[in-house]
Amino acid sequence: MKIYTKTGDQGNTSLYDGSKVTKDHLLLECIGELDELNADLGCVLASLDESFGTIVSLVQRTQSSLFDLGALIAHPNHPEKKKLTFDETGALTHELELAIDEMTVPLPKLTNFILPGGNLTMAFIHKARTVCRRVERRMVALKSNEWVLEPACYVYINRLSDFLFTLARYAGHLHQVPEVIYRRTHL
Repeated sequence: MKIYTKTGDQGNTSLYDGSKVTKDHLLLECIGELDELNADLGCVLASLDESFGTIVSLVQRTQSSLFDLGALIAHPNHPEKKKLTFDETGALTHELELAIDEMTVPLPKLTNFILPGGNLTMAFIHKARTVCRRVERRMVALKSNEWVLEPACYVYINRLSDFLFTLARYAGHLHQVPEVIYRRTHL
């Protein structure tokens, strides 16, 4: 199979059902940003070491979940087609919540905003977190344009950004890198 098809050379592409949309369609913006988030998670994974234990496999599973979410978004639900679902039982979201709770235990209580950074791993994670928030905004924009996803999709992506925020803090804890506290500048 060739990687190039030339079918998108004029700025159009096909959805799962064969319908055509322009490449600047809000739907494709959302799918593209899911792809960007997945690539950012790849950078996160490349920077994690063995001290992160089971977090590595959780991030890998998350990457697969993002592909599933993208497939759901790209699949208009027609009555004659099998309806795709995402995290119907809430298990994916629950797994993120358990990891958040475990990682939070050794962390100091948050009393200030913290700045992204600290070390390269923390910076990669914060970058992924911000892209995750952008995906969430795109998903809400789709909803505003009558492309409604299952409620579990919104919950999952929101929890994923919480997970990434906590993971960035946890990475600093594991590597003994202090958090950079926000200080108000002179306005």
